Amino acid sequence: MSTSISPPALFAGRRYHLHAAWLRRTFGAPVRRVSLDAGFTCPNPDGTVAGFGCT
Repeated sequence: MSTSISPPALFAGRRYHLHAAWLRRTFGAPVRRVSLDAGFTCPNPDGTVAGFGCT
């Protein structure tokens, strides 16, 4: 009797699930990241909230 557990066919033989594969399956095509310039200012210009300000 074998004690190893085979991953589901959904994972394509991996023991983990790729986020890119989930996105491709969900949206039907590869998903790309798009950067947008919305004109927002720096939320932490002087570094008081975090250890550094905007660069």
